[in-house]
Amino acid sequence: MSAICKRKIVIMGAGMSGMLVAIRLLAAGITDFDILEKADSAGGTWRENTYPGLACDVPGYLYTYSFEPNPECSHRYARGDEIQAYFLRVFNQYQLHRHTRFGQEILSASHADGVWNITTRTGAQWQADILISAVGVLHHPNVPDLPGLDSFQGTAFHSARWNHAVPVDGKRVAVIGTGSTAVQIVSGLVDRVAELKLFQRTAQWVLPAFDTEYSDWSKEILRRIPGLTKWLHNRYSDVYHGILSGGFGRERVLFINAFRMMAERHLNSVRDPKLRRRLTPDYRFGCKRFILSDRFYEAMQQPQTQLVTDGIERIEPGGIRTSDGTLHEVDVIVLATGFKAQNYVRPIQLTGTNGITLEQAWADGVKAYKTVAIPGFPNFFMLQGPHSPIGNFSLIKIAEMQCDYLMQVIQRICSGDIRELAPKNAATDDYNRELRAAAQNTIWMDPGCQSWYIDTRGNLTIWPWSIGRFADIMKEPQLADYEIAR
Repeated sequence: MSAICKRKIVIMGAGMSGMLVAIRLLAAGITDFDILEKADSAGGTWRENTYPGLACDVPGYLYTYSFEPNPECSHRYARGDEIQAYFLRVFNQYQLHRHTRFGQEILSASHADGVWNITTRTGAQWQADILISAVGVLHHPNVPDLPGLDSFQGTAFHSARWNHAVPVDGKRVAVIGTGSTAVQIVSGLVDRVAELKLFQRTAQWVLPAFDTEYSDWSKEILRRIPGLTKWLHNRYSDVYHGILSGGFGRERVLFINAFRMMAERHLNSVRDPKLRRRLTPDYRFGCKRFILSDRFYEAMQQPQTQLVTDGIERIEPGGIRTSDGTLHEVDVIVLATGFKAQNYVRPIQLTGTNGITLEQAWADGVKAYKTVAIPGFPNFFMLQGPHSPIGNFSLIKIAEMQCDYLMQVIQRICSGDIRELAPKNAATDDYNRELRAAAQNTIWMDPGCQSWYIDTRGNLTIWPWSIGRFADIMKEPQLADYEIAR
């Protein structure tokens, strides 16, 4: 790639993906770019989430950039503060502060006369020849519409907005939700609170994490021998992604059943048969994103813990009223209710050519061309776009594949060979038609299977094929699938 790019580039977000794009641009000698970040520091989801028990459910040595190993993991599954420290360390190492404009939340971006015109909440205006979305997937909290929530006299907050000014030690705490976040919070709080009530709508399949703590001397060895940490990264990638690489197609009966047997054996650690029955999912393993935890079932069997499976009728000043008429008196309510995973770029108001908005382009559901681009939006690209293989994979690995693809496109634009490009409608429709057909063969589309992988129209929004197939389509852009202006 030419060391000089005469095109202005703007990256949306200074989280994991945005940092990755910036580092790849610098490696190519491209320095004329800005990162617009809504917050006052980098880190994305690892900046936002600070709840007790927070850890990555991908092994720590794997959850790193391939070119920047991390020897500082205290456990097999790195803790949240360690991951945030890692990203800030990388941010500083590559001096990304020189390109980052903090406190610049993007409100709108519109394309006209070959340029993206960007407006932020501060009223600042920016222009870009190339606009790259790296806003992530799990960053808009999903706050349920619970009647009476505003009347609660205690404190209520979403898990991604943890209020550390509110003491939880010795308090009565309610956790609403049963996903990975809720499981981690229960495990992290159980020894600190007087009472802990988990409000469960749907039981989850939980696998043992086989977590282990790393000693100081082992970390010191990795610090002294960086190549060993990189070797561990590669070996974890081979094993972890090798196991999951085939996806969750219905034909993978042996694979799915083997994991279910492991989860059932783990569930059998719950001694009370009634509690065990209530914690048993009524759907096939793999229907939802599976959870890893060594402590959850132990936490649910503590005397101060109660599982509540009756539906929530309303929130009252003193606590939570369930459908059986019981008032559960609590001091703190934690909404571990996930994120608006189908938002992607939204609520940013994105307008492409001929005045078409993103809302109009996605009126019938989110779609993109090979996860990275949208017809009618020239020189606009995404990392972690619609149908990316997010699931239980390492998002960093996926982002690196997408970034490799984007850098090849950016090279053509920077060289002057291409002025602007956007995927053709026909190519995008063909791709999405094939994708929807493949989705029907996945376990995620089983009757009665509900998860955040599925949008409100019942469409699958993540990758339905193998990780190998994704790697193949990310190897090289097929420019014949693009409308190109030179």
